[in-house]
Amino acid sequence: MKFTREGKRFLLATVLLAVAAFNTGNNLIYLILAMMLSILAISAIALVLNMRGLSLGVSLRGPVFAGQAADMEISVENKKKVLPSYSIRVIFPKGMKGEGHVAYAAASSTARADCSVSFERRGVYGWGDFVVQSGFPFIFLTRRVRVHQEGTVTVYPRIVDVESPSIFSGDGQSAYTARPGRGEDLFTIREFRDGDDVKRISWKASAKAQGLMVREFAEEQPHAVTIILDDVKPFDADAFELAVSYAASLAARLIEEGFYVGLVTSVKVLPYGSGPEQLFRVLDVLAVAKETEAALLLKPLPEDNRGASVLVLKSGASPMRGFGADLVIDASEL
Repeated sequence: MKFTREGKRFLLATVLLAVAAFNTGNNLIYLILAMMLSILAISAIALVLNMRGLSLGVSLRGPVFAGQAADMEISVENKKKVLPSYSIRVIFPKGMKGEGHVAYAAASSTARADCSVSFERRGVYGWGDFVVQSGFPFIFLTRRVRVHQEGTVTVYPRIVDVESPSIFSGDGQSAYTARPGRGEDLFTIREFRDGDDVKRISWKASAKAQGLMVREFAEEQPHAVTIILDDVKPFDADAFELAVSYAASLAARLIEEGFYVGLVTSVKVLPYGSGPEQLFRVLDVLAVAKETEAALLLKPLPEDNRGASVLVLKSGASPMRGFGADLVIDASEL
C-alpha cells in the first residue's frame, strides 16, 4: 500500500495541522485533525476490503499482429459474499501496451471489460504477471497485487499493404488458369480414349471427324507461389523484421486473391495451401522465424512446385541474392 501524490499532500497537511493543534491547544483544530486522521484510516481499511477476494482472467479476441491493437477481455471475479469492489485497474506485463479498467464488480460475481492491447514485436509471449490496482475510495492510497497468468500468446508479423506482383500467371492479372477438369465450360474436343464417359461424346464432332470425339471441360485452378525468406547471416535484426513483415503481407495478399502459397526458410518448408487456414500456417512460421548462422541450408522447394517463386531479401548484399527465383524483393528498399 502506497501513498499517491494526493495522499502525500493530504498527509503533509495532516502533519502541519497536528503541529498547529499541539502549539495552540485549539479544540477546533484538534477536531479537524481527528477528522483527517479518520479519513486516512477509513481510506486504508476500505482499500484493503476493496482488493480482498479478487481474481483475474484475460482472453484475446482474434489474432494479434505486431504494432496493431488487438481486442482483449479482462474479467475480475469478486469472491466476497457481501461487499462489492470498485475502480479496479489492470496493468499489463512488460512487452504489452495497454491497460484495463473495471468500474464495479458486485459481490459473488464476475465483471468483464473490453480493452486494447498491442505488442511492438512479433513472437511468442508468456502472459506473465499482471498488476491489479485500486485507489478506492479517496485515491489517497493505492494497493497493487500481482496476479500471474499462465499461457502464451502468438504475435504475428506486422501486416502492411503490398501490391501483388504480376508475374504469377500468363496474363499477369488472373490468379487462376484453365485446366482440364470437372468444370462447366468447354475446354476442348479430343479423340475418345478408354475410360472416357460416353455421355461426353460429341456426335456432331464425331460425324465430322469420322471417329468418336469427346468434350473435355475446364476448371479453374489457382496458380502456386513459393515465398522464400532470407534468414541467413550476416545478421541484421531491423532488416530481417522488414523482410518478415513483407513476406507475411505478400502471403496475405496472394491468398486473398486466390493463389496457392507455400513458404520456404532455411529450417522450414511449408507446402502449398490456400484460404485462411494456410495464411495462419504461414504466419505461425513467420511469427517465430529467426536469423540463422547456417551458411545456406535451404531445403529443396516443394515437390509440387507448379508456379513462381519470390525471394524476399534482407538487403541487396545478402548471399542469397543469387538464389534462383522468378522475383527478388529487397526489403531494405521498401
